[in-house]
Amino acid sequence: MGNLRHMRIVANRSRYVRDEMPTLVGQPKAPTNSAVAAQVLRLGDDPNSSAAQLADVIRTDPALTSRLLETANAARFALREPVATIGRAVSVLGLRRTRMVALGFQVAAHPDELGGCPFDLKTFWRRSLLRACLAQEIAAEVVPTLADEAYVIGLLQDCGIVHLVQSLGASYAALYATANLSPAAFYKRETQRFAHNHVEAIDAMAEQWSLPQVLADPLGRHHCPVTIGPESSELETLSAVSYFVGSLPLGHEEMLALSDPALRDYAAANLALAEPALQDCLGRADHACREMAPSPAEHLPENLDRRDLVEQANCHLSRATSEAARHIEAVEAECDLIRGQQMDLKSALGQYRELAARDPLTHLLNRGALAEAAMACIRKCRDKNTPQCVFFLDIDDFKVINDDFGHHMGDEVLRVLAGVVSDTVVNGGCAGRYGGEEFIVVLPALDEQESRRRAEGLVDRVRRTSFPDLFSNHSVTCSLGAVWGRPKPGMSAQELFTAADELMYQAKLGGKDRCCFRSFESPDAVLVLAPNGRTVQPAASSLDDVPIRSENAHPTPEEFHRLAVELNRSQTQRFADLRKRERHGLLTPCVVNCFIGGSPTLQGSAAYVRNISTGGLGVLAVRPMIRGEPVEVALQQEDEHSNMLYVAGLVAFCRHVEGRIYEVGIQLLAQAKDPIFSRDPSSAAQRFDWVVAALRTAHDQGEPLKEGA
Repeated sequence: MGNLRHMRIVANRSRYVRDEMPTLVGQPKAPTNSAVAAQVLRLGDDPNSSAAQLADVIRTDPALTSRLLETANAARFALREPVATIGRAVSVLGLRRTRMVALGFQVAAHPDELGGCPFDLKTFWRRSLLRACLAQEIAAEVVPTLADEAYVIGLLQDCGIVHLVQSLGASYAALYATANLSPAAFYKRETQRFAHNHVEAIDAMAEQWSLPQVLADPLGRHHCPVTIGPESSELETLSAVSYFVGSLPLGHEEMLALSDPALRDYAAANLALAEPALQDCLGRADHACREMAPSPAEHLPENLDRRDLVEQANCHLSRATSEAARHIEAVEAECDLIRGQQMDLKSALGQYRELAARDPLTHLLNRGALAEAAMACIRKCRDKNTPQCVFFLDIDDFKVINDDFGHHMGDEVLRVLAGVVSDTVVNGGCAGRYGGEEFIVVLPALDEQESRRRAEGLVDRVRRTSFPDLFSNHSVTCSLGAVWGRPKPGMSAQELFTAADELMYQAKLGGKDRCCFRSFESPDAVLVLAPNGRTVQPAASSLDDVPIRSENAHPTPEEFHRLAVELNRSQTQRFADLRKRERHGLLTPCVVNCFIGGSPTLQGSAAYVRNISTGGLGVLAVRPMIRGEPVEVALQQEDEHSNMLYVAGLVAFCRHVEGRIYEVGIQLLAQAKDPIFSRDPSSAAQRFDWVVAALRTAHDQGEPLKEGA
């Protein structure tokens, strides 16, 4: 029954302390030593005073130290770690804020009175400073990394007494003044007689001041013995230092003397300090305290009314406030200037980005910016499940214009037609120069009929655009490929460009000056829109599927051979009128080595050669390739015992055939009996200018990595 009653008393007390103590200790203010206040004012009058000098004064006074830590730990400073030392607090606040904190001191009307009760403030200040010095000296021996924190703990241990004297009145002050009461005895008596004790008070104050755990825990345990073992933390050791210092009796003259054998044993067992080492700490603490203790005779004028200190402090604060207001105005003006500069820089950056994204001749988007804008349109259409259309336009016989009329006329044709292409853009789409005489237009949110109408209309507008400087019998026309539909998951801008490019080639093969249109959603329906407005059938071809990657199994050599034979047979006549060089059938397996994205890393995959000429090579490959991509093809000559032949060049076109097989045309630029790329890809990528340019273009456009072999 007795234990249960004790538990109920403890629980009720804890609840009462938790609810009432913050209000109780928040009302009274701890006074500052008048001599310390005078030193603060003197430093405030000295324009050459430093933050370090001010910190040395503040650290001698518990009230100013607590105010400094509270301000430094305020939430507005948004510190990663709370402030636990005076030096750190001054560093965080700076000289101006530290001075304003120090000038906010409270001064007692008389050093022998507090809250209307007799109280020896001078003795309280001396003891607080002495405990701080002793805590620092002992911590320097047993936990040196926390010596500065130990000083603060010793200085603030008894701050709760000052607050309770002002809150509880004369009876509490009389108990504190009782002669021959050791700290432990006083703590026991106050706990028995009053609803609160000074340990609970300092706990509540530590929470109000936002003190870190490294200070709050030892402060709350300075009358609780802590047993230290080999596995004890530094924080537990600091709490043991706090308990030893808080339990040490101080004589009338505050001379440190260790007369309690229990404390000597505690120091030896838990702090590993034998009596000689402990006596050295006591002596150093005595000396340090006497050096630091402010002397009223030295700092206070004769017959100075302590109210004058407060008035002087208020004058200093008023001046500091005015200076702060002027400083704020200057900072705000500087902020306005910086904001203006930021706006100018932002505008300049926007203009620079716009220029960097534009082709200097046509002022349309360049290839890299076009790919980014197209991907943005694809994502938007995919999210909204709306269709989009991509046009790939190529000016017919542009080389003839350059050869017959000069490159300046060719540039003029490009500029004028760029305006025609730009006028086609609607619904937040985009248009750009893909390269040379090729343009791309991306139009989102149009139905199939409107997309087809706009594609035919663009070809018609190019046809009707006049160029007075050209011969009257020479008109400018274009071939256009257009794909329409809802983007599929994983579809890239380059895949759409390639699909439209293949249709543009069909328009070329069909006679030029026309549009070839395909819907993703009706892949078998390819419409060729002729100049007279009639819809005609496309040229015979097995290339009518949209070139989107398939997940079919890897083709066998027999499949490669069958398709090569079919393509050679069906395309002989179709290419006869376009090619100046005769292409010879060469049905043989090969290996195609391709760079991955824009990096000098190669991947090889099985492929099949279907024809070859002095300037080009046709192969069947298992992955889509991009126009302008550098590749190396390893060919077996004649029979398996002959040497290998390596040819390299740039992809001229890529068309989907069936399953995972693509027809790739390669413009040959190099050949050798030894590997050109595959032996040393990095060296080759640096050795050939055309490879460097192609890889840089791929890297800048962020092309997706190709699927593995």
